[in-house]
Amino acid sequence: MSAKFKSTFNNEWLTDSAFASWLQAVPDDPHRARCSLCSKTFDLSNMGRQAIVSHKSGVKHQRNSTTVTKQQPTMTQFGIVPQNDAPSEQPTVSVQPSAPPIASSSSSTVEQPAATVRKRSALSSFICSDAVTKAEVLWALQIIAKHQSYRSCDKIRELFQEMFSDSDIARKFTMSHTKASYVIVYGLAPYFRSALDDVLKTCDAYVACFDEALNKVSQRGQMDIVLRFWDPSSNAVATRYLTSVFLGHATAADLEQKFKEGLGSLPLTKLLQISMDGPNVNLKFLDSMKSNLDDNQRKLIDIGSCGLHVLHGAFRTGHDKAGWAITDFLRAIYWLFKDSPARRADFTAITGSTRFAKKFCAVRWVEHVDVALRALEILPHVKKYIAENSKKLPKNTTCKNIQLACSDAFISAKTQFFISVASVTEPFLRKYQTNSPMVHFMYNDLGSCARTLMSRFVKKEVLG
Repeated sequence: MSAKFKSTFNNEWLTDSAFASWLQAVPDDPHRARCSLCSKTFDLSNMGRQAIVSHKSGVKHQRNSTTVTKQQPTMTQFGIVPQNDAPSEQPTVSVQPSAPPIASSSSSTVEQPAATVRKRSALSSFICSDAVTKAEVLWALQIIAKHQSYRSCDKIRELFQEMFSDSDIARKFTMSHTKASYVIVYGLAPYFRSALDDVLKTCDAYVACFDEALNKVSQRGQMDIVLRFWDPSSNAVATRYLTSVFLGHATAADLEQKFKEGLGSLPLTKLLQISMDGPNVNLKFLDSMKSNLDDNQRKLIDIGSCGLHVLHGAFRTGHDKAGWAITDFLRAIYWLFKDSPARRADFTAITGSTRFAKKFCAVRWVEHVDVALRALEILPHVKKYIAENSKKLPKNTTCKNIQLACSDAFISAKTQFFISVASVTEPFLRKYQTNSPMVHFMYNDLGSCARTLMSRFVKKEVLG
């Protein structure tokens, strides 16, 4: 439609009681109007005043109008109304003062207007007490400590009110998933970071630990940085999470840049050592950090790669070089009966055994003694089951590995040797999977592991 025939805004509509509270003119366009309740600008087109009436009858406008009508009263409504000189017609209520007057011949009861008392009572219902705030903070800390989701807070207010119906704190407690996120991210996190910074300012040195992993949500590499330092308040070594930074590429230069970004304002002059696992890119990062330190900065302590990774890798390399495929056997004996009720029922019916293999994990060598012991225990039953059901088994890798293991006359001896070596390494791996400072014990413990294993193959006089 040509602008010549379009309806224009009429300023008289602003005085109409049906529109005055929310209708606004659009300064740059006389053919449009704006609703302050809906935050929406709409076209008057050829409808004119009828376009405003049509917008007023809309569902969204009606909902917004109802919300404004039920809006909480302002603080000024709870103020004490000044008394006129004329006698008040309001009823009075007796209020006992907190302390009696020092010298007064009148009664200790003060007469106040009932409206004033009601307003003060209503005002207190809009003030959040320290007890309620404490309860909300404690619940936020519970979410963090137990790794609960933010969505677990939804409807928690109604639940608490039903459970603790006589509690004023439960009545005022509010914690939705959005509020929980806000309290943790913008309330608790800055507080704990500030407290950590205050402690670190008093420390002479600190150790930075980091590890990278894939963040499946953001599909980026995530570097978590943890600090270790001497905490004077507890008179012990403390381990505290500092922050996480995200990576795209993970070259040595990228790691160095992000690592320094994560440390923020912490001085590198106090950095004593960097703890990390052992990929080559991390070793190159460490060499770069050392070379970039100023001459007046302390030299970083270098204790080599992570001892856990070294021992894990040595065990796995030794197993692979032997060529015995024990891991294939342990993995197959578990998956043969996993998620297969029919095979489990047949196994029990044929062998009379109700025990099944434990799960084997190729990257958790610390747990494989129990897995291998269970495999040895049920191996005779598995051989019997395979002999009687070989035609019913599917033609897949799992069943093929099981059949190969059962046909190997030395599989029991090989598994027993696997257990013997794992029994030497497992105590070390369990001992050093801890947050405690254990590096000063590592040299002796690694040496003990090496000597114990070598004594099985090397002559005593040579080993001595």
